Amino acid sequence: MSTPKPQLKPGDIIDCTADALATGGKAVCRVDGLAVFVQDGLPGQKMRARVEKVGKRFAEAVMVKTLSEPDHPAEPFCPHFGDCGGCRWQHLDYQRQLYWKRRFVADSLQRLGGLDCEDLVEQTIPSFDMQNFRNKMEFAFSDQGPALHLGLKRRGSELVMNAEHCKLMPEPAMDIVQTVREHCRASGLPAYDRTNGSGVWRHLVLRRNQRGQFLVHLIAGKGGKLDQVIEPLAEALLARFDDISTITLGIRSRRDKLAQAEESFAVHGSGFIFEEMDGLRFRLVSDSFFQTNTPTAQQLYAQVLNMADLQGSEYVLDLFCGVGSIALQLARHAEEVSGCEISKQAARDAKVNAKANGLDNCKFVAGDVLKLLKNERRHPDVIVTDPPRSGMKPQVLERIMELAPRRIVYVSCDPATLGRDSRILSSKYTLKKAVPVDLFPHTPHVETAALFEMN
Repeated sequence: MSTPKPQLKPGDIIDCTADALATGGKAVCRVDGLAVFVQDGLPGQKMRARVEKVGKRFAEAVMVKTLSEPDHPAEPFCPHFGDCGGCRWQHLDYQRQLYWKRRFVADSLQRLGGLDCEDLVEQTIPSFDMQNFRNKMEFAFSDQGPALHLGLKRRGSELVMNAEHCKLMPEPAMDIVQTVREHCRASGLPAYDRTNGSGVWRHLVLRRNQRGQFLVHLIAGKGGKLDQVIEPLAEALLARFDDISTITLGIRSRRDKLAQAEESFAVHGSGFIFEEMDGLRFRLVSDSFFQTNTPTAQQLYAQVLNMADLQGSEYVLDLFCGVGSIALQLARHAEEVSGCEISKQAARDAKVNAKANGLDNCKFVAGDVLKLLKNERRHPDVIVTDPPRSGMKPQVLERIMELAPRRIVYVSCDPATLGRDSRILSSKYTLKKAVPVDLFPHTPHVETAALFEMN
């Protein structure tokens, strides 16, 4: 009788070699016939890892030590790499990043969608820029040790590190962060504490348009002598940085992690900036939903337009439309476009953007997408949908199929939910192609434009 293989258990230290990456970016290793997913590992890399969780068919582990280089290494360009929670793939060759993002999309469509799609998933469109590509970043405050911290979360932790260098947003972004950190420290006001709702400083949000203008947005809790602090801070920022167009102060009282204000006030300027994309102009406030990599988003939207194949006579529904960044592109090629968006502020901004761009064939409605779809009495020729990471509810998908558009263009930020939703759509629609687009270099995240046509 053969001796049974020992079973892994939490706390075990194992040596293993990664042979692939799973959707989401974890390395896949095989230990005693069990799939072990290891955070931060790369294919070809031998590593020592500590088992954290064991299930019937897989285990999860965290890397303790690297024992060899991966198959396609790259030299990290940031001194904070490894400590900072972002840019997990800086040590992976960029062409391999693109390869794995395509694999994530194809594997999810096959495994979760049940689709034979290997030949339908195109090569990943690379980011226009490898660094300095973000138009928005969020930074967190925290009281740690003797001084107030303002920066980015440490990897695998809620602790905040004072990031001095970051190549995701063009300068003078990090100099602005440093100035805000210094003045908030000097104020003597503490960081917000979510456990008891005390304290003041919560987040700093920076937006930058392609003209180089910044929107600086501070988010604080209620209380504290903010009126005595915010004006001197604004004056210091404006004296040092000519690129700052507007400064806003937001108040949030809920005890959560969201970097969104419940009410906002313009301290300097209009409270918004304008961004231009493909000849269109968009007004953006601090928490407007707008793709964070503007040049590459233009390539994503070009794919959407190509898939929609508009001839000028179509009625188009744009679901989860945000500030209208896709809807306005569509409106220049369709007879009429209706946008649906849960955020009232975003729907208002979309209306303003349509008017500013001289597009009177658009209408935007704020509310729950399912309710709006149930009230839709026309049959759209094309539906474009750009849902959140959680994808679409089955009822939304069923209602879309009842409306029976000839084409559905699905813009996804999560291959797993795209695969799941594709399985439901496949009862009436055929996937024609999927195009991954890399809006987030050096991370496992990938956007996808997928075209479905009625059977």
